[in-house]
Amino acid sequence: MFKRLILVLFFLSVFSPNWSQSVERIEELCSLGYNDVIGNLEVLKAEYEVALEDATQLKLLDERALILERLALISHYLHDIEKALDYSLKAVDYYRSVDDYQKLANLYADLGYSIKHIQLDRSLEYFRMAIEISKSKELGKDLAKIYNNYGTLLGMSSDLDSALYYHLKSLEVCLQFNDSLGIPYSLNNAAVVYSQLGEFEKAFELLDQSDVIRKMEHNDLSWADNLAYRADIYYEKNAFDSAAKYYEKALVLSKKSKFVNLITFSLERLSSCYEKMNDAESAMQFYKELNIHKDSLVSAETNTAIAALQEEFNASEKQKKIIQQSLDLAERDLEIERKERKEMYILFSIFALVILSVWIIVFQIRKRKAERLKFEHDQQLEKAALEKSFVEEKLRIGRELHDNIGAQLTFMISSVDNLTYLEKEDRLVSRLNKLSDFGRQTMRELRTTIWAMKSDGGTLTELILKINELKVSVREVITIEVLNEVDPLEKMNALEMLNLFRIIQEFVQNTVKYAKASEVRIRFEKADDFLQMHISDNGTGFDLVNRRFSGNGLANMERRCEECHGIFDISSNENGTLVQCFLPRK
Repeated sequence: MFKRLILVLFFLSVFSPNWSQSVERIEELCSLGYNDVIGNLEVLKAEYEVALEDATQLKLLDERALILERLALISHYLHDIEKALDYSLKAVDYYRSVDDYQKLANLYADLGYSIKHIQLDRSLEYFRMAIEISKSKELGKDLAKIYNNYGTLLGMSSDLDSALYYHLKSLEVCLQFNDSLGIPYSLNNAAVVYSQLGEFEKAFELLDQSDVIRKMEHNDLSWADNLAYRADIYYEKNAFDSAAKYYEKALVLSKKSKFVNLITFSLERLSSCYEKMNDAESAMQFYKELNIHKDSLVSAETNTAIAALQEEFNASEKQKKIIQQSLDLAERDLEIERKERKEMYILFSIFALVILSVWIIVFQIRKRKAERLKFEHDQQLEKAALEKSFVEEKLRIGRELHDNIGAQLTFMISSVDNLTYLEKEDRLVSRLNKLSDFGRQTMRELRTTIWAMKSDGGTLTELILKINELKVSVREVITIEVLNEVDPLEKMNALEMLNLFRIIQEFVQNTVKYAKASEVRIRFEKADDFLQMHISDNGTGFDLVNRRFSGNGLANMERRCEECHGIFDISSNENGTLVQCFLPRK
């Protein structure tokens, strides 16, 4: 028994990290939104396939069903209809087993939409099931997508009035729930129906509203979709030259995103546009490209595969009923067995209680002994930590004096030595004046160091007062603006106060020397359990590879931030430089 326990513990220690990583990646993939998925189809397809295997092995059933949905979506956009149906039906089977009506309704709608070009009647049937579930369960926001896609199917069956009704009803639900993702889809589809009804001005008005939202998404696939919709309106208007221009733009972006359906549609319409403009050469060019493209897609065997999968789905439903009956019989047998074992469990419980009492007594004796040994060990560790902190404090003080006061005194000594070589009195006086100013600066640096080291800590207000002293000393060469969005009584230890002040000093000095800036902004704020300091200038910026900071300036700032257990970040472009230090507050 003991050997088995050792083997189990060893197995868990080896494989637990891998499980943890797999679970984290599965959660990341499940959290991706619609636009994130369709914007990177090929890469995410492989990752979702791996995640499906991991979720199955780890028995993460909810996550597995969501991954099946994502794979169905990706397969649909890659025009792999057989796989899309397979993934969808497996997900439907799970959601029905757990009575998750919201996801079941959405999945029925997705399933119907994926086969609209192959089995339109079957597609409409799936949508009616989705609408019925959504209304009966009052799913609200989810009805928007279902109404919108149902309208598209009605438009395909030439029922334009009904199509427009459902597109506008979808838009109404999107606006009610402020669904910024669904609004452009409803606007686009309603615009196309208006164009088919000859109301082109209304169609362009709705599409312009959609363009505003789509531009903010920064998604090639979404923008390609809008370009194609605009081309559709021009096509309905018989403005074939304008339509061709937008179809070509949509084709470029859809190829980039590997949006198979839009590639096919754009090629078909481009061939038709040029044919109607009597440009036979261009029409033939796009027609040939269309044939090459279609050859790479799924053949007519897809319909057979769909029928087989549908039959498999129906057989699965029958099998579920048989399994349920078997489970009911097994439940009755288990009830009888439970009664027979009940007396045995009572006797076993009494015996186990005696064993447990003995074990508790032994455990308490060992626990007290372990606590005494731990207390002695902690005392030794505390003593060692105290000695270590003394050594570190000495090193920090020495480094502070060496980096600031030592460097400045060295400069003063060198300057005094150079005075002996000056012959003209006016140059001598000038050098002495500069040396005097430098001495005062050295004294200020020494006072700053002593100020931080004398105090056990302080508040943010005290640090800002020190910054204001720096602000006064450099006001003739640069303006410093301090913005505080934190409680002025925010507690800070001596190391934090000194290091943040030194970072600001280093930034200001380098900005004056190199950045050609007129202003430095220092802002304090508190968010996500961090005290955040942001320092920026309006200078020319610099190349982070070929850093402008002289000596160890940048390294010193980073070191000082990390000494306070902070996170350091720097960025720079032609509009200036930004340095940030985030100090933990938990």
